[in-house]
Amino acid sequence: MSDTSWPMKNSRKLRCLRAAKVSRHATFPVGRGRTVNSGGALAAGMGMVVSSGGIDGEILAGYFVPIESQDENPDAQRRIYIWMHVAMKRGNMPGMKSAFIDRAKTALVVIDLQKGIVGRQTAPHTADGVVKNAAAIAAAFRKNGMPVFLVRVAFSADGKDVLRPLVDTPWPTQTPPPDWTEIVPEMGPKPGDFVITKHQWGAFYGTELELALRRRGITSIVLCGIATNIGVESTARFAFEYGFNQIFAEDAMSAMSAEEHALTVAKIFPRIGMVRKTSDILEDLLPN
Repeated sequence: MSDTSWPMKNSRKLRCLRAAKVSRHATFPVGRGRTVNSGGALAAGMGMVVSSGGIDGEILAGYFVPIESQDENPDAQRRIYIWMHVAMKRGNMPGMKSAFIDRAKTALVVIDLQKGIVGRQTAPHTADGVVKNAAAIAAAFRKNGMPVFLVRVAFSADGKDVLRPLVDTPWPTQTPPPDWTEIVPEMGPKPGDFVITKHQWGAFYGTELELALRRRGITSIVLCGIATNIGVESTARFAFEYGFNQIFAEDAMSAMSAEEHALTVAKIFPRIGMVRKTSDILEDLLPN
């Protein structure tokens, strides 16, 4: 098989094959028996279409290899099994645990872990638990020389930069304590961290966050913080539209209720990124 039939450069191809512990000349059996829904896609949500007749097409680990048919393109069929084997070995199959982080192009963005917000009661994860997990991720990023962005929300003394559109359920009027905007000490900031001050839910609008990420060659972000369905989700939606890859640290974020957290994590985040646990992210960043 010529190199032109492979969807990646030679050096990366060899690294993938070594990781999968397979030979580039290995052969693989035809897969059968996957459950396919009426739309032709796997019910489990994996990026491969399989029927009782074998593989018809695939989208796996970021690559797309069209398959004309099982009989007409056996070389392409063989490649699919290699990519599937590689991805499963490395935990890079959709739904697998590994975050598969590119350390040269990934930054951590922590949303609103500041004294005035961490002091609130959250669910399903306690604020203390969120801070503990977020701090562990931040420490791993710093150890690898990867950028950490600590985002806080703050407003001017006259309050003129507070959003006040007409809404059905307005936020209660309150006078925050003097230290309301201070980032909790467990998070830093540490030397080399970036502090972003926003004036609304999301961290992109009206701030230098996008510019800071782009100038540093960042294409992926790990997101965490409070609240899941407010500051984190708003930031995530912007990031998705800006084309950033995203990994959501599910147990390093929380909401004002378990229901709000669950809705965002189950229905929104899987459509715009990958949902992982803190342990999955640390496993990628701090291998044994």
